[in-house]
Amino acid sequence: MMFLLSVAAVIAVAVATRRFPVVAVVVVLALAIALPYGAAQRSLGTSWHPATLLTIAVAVVQLVRRPALHGVTVARMIGPLVAIGGFVAVACVTSYATGRTGSLGTIVLQIVAPCLMLLVIRSAIQADPTAGPRIARWVIVLAVAEALAVVGIASGIVPQPWQSFVVESRWWSVSPERMVGTLDHPLVAALWMAAAVPLVAVLRRLWVRAAVALVLIAAIALTGSRLGLVVAVVTFVVVLLRSRAHPFLLLTTTVLAGAVGAVLLAGTVGDTVTARFEDDEGSSAQRGKVLRLAGRIWTETIVVGRGLGASEESTRNALIGSTFENPLLMFTVDFGVVATLLFFGALVAFIVSRPSSPRVTGARLAAIGALACVVGFNSLSTNTAVGTLLFTVLALAAPAMTRPGPSSTTSHPRTRSELRA
Repeated sequence: MMFLLSVAAVIAVAVATRRFPVVAVVVVLALAIALPYGAAQRSLGTSWHPATLLTIAVAVVQLVRRPALHGVTVARMIGPLVAIGGFVAVACVTSYATGRTGSLGTIVLQIVAPCLMLLVIRSAIQADPTAGPRIARWVIVLAVAEALAVVGIASGIVPQPWQSFVVESRWWSVSPERMVGTLDHPLVAALWMAAAVPLVAVLRRLWVRAAVALVLIAAIALTGSRLGLVVAVVTFVVVLLRSRAHPFLLLTTTVLAGAVGAVLLAGTVGDTVTARFEDDEGSSAQRGKVLRLAGRIWTETIVVGRGLGASEESTRNALIGSTFENPLLMFTVDFGVVATLLFFGALVAFIVSRPSSPRVTGARLAAIGALACVVGFNSLSTNTAVGTLLFTVLALAAPAMTRPGPSSTTSHPRTRSELRA
């Protein structure tokens, strides 16, 4: 019953926002970041998260409403989309042939639905170039809300959302001091916030960019994600260096940001960072083991993989107490080297393709940072809000399309009444 109510609700939202695709995208992102997938499964009695259902519903409604516009969008990204489609087909066939179809919902969750989100965003930008910056601002708003939740929970001001679900998670018994915010895992929370750091470049005032970035970086430190912290700090420095502000203002902002950072490092944030870099709880040793295992077995799955979930079985059989902790290695075992390189090559293509017009400011850097974080843990093989964020920033990073499509010059009014951050 709850599942049917969820389906009815997402259809209603998709229809209500049919003229406002930016609103629909923001609702999807808000659902993904506010409701952990494990908690949603327990509450609704289904593995279909409302954000996934809403993404599919929005994509269908938008396609029916403006098919020509979406046709133009697909045509301009045909290469990467065909590569991703080929990967999904190989994943399904391989998993079916090996009797491992039980987890194919993860492919829909992490790849198929997020790819539909990418098409919706790209079509929205095609129809209205201001849609990209507005979505970027809302990604920042949601990430800052997540950061404030992390800081509030760490300081004891805010109770842990979904606490009964969080304390039952596997990582909780090992590292209960790491903050998770409203998401399923500390690394997922760090990913969302790290991806938002370079997007602060869309904000007008330099001091606002610095303040927002520092809040995000402090919260990332509390998650205990070393890679996320490095990505956030490096991208923030790049954003500052690229700023066109007056040199004196830039220098003043940099000094103040450094001073605030020093104060943070002197407190709880610094203790968390130091502890993670001094003692990684065996993480590096485990990664070394799985890398050696991958080096031994990769030649067995060059063309044909063993099916979804086979990589986890391989590490268990090798008596390694973790997964490959890398979707690139996991997919290589599950679906084959060729299909995996095809998929990740398509993701990189969205970033490196030459733009015919400006991209959303900071989006390419955000996509690079998000992709770096994604390959740092078993992200795309989990039921978490990873794919939704990754494909959103990839959509923002793709080159802007200024040539009008068949539907973009029709009498549809500009969507000035959509959400504005």
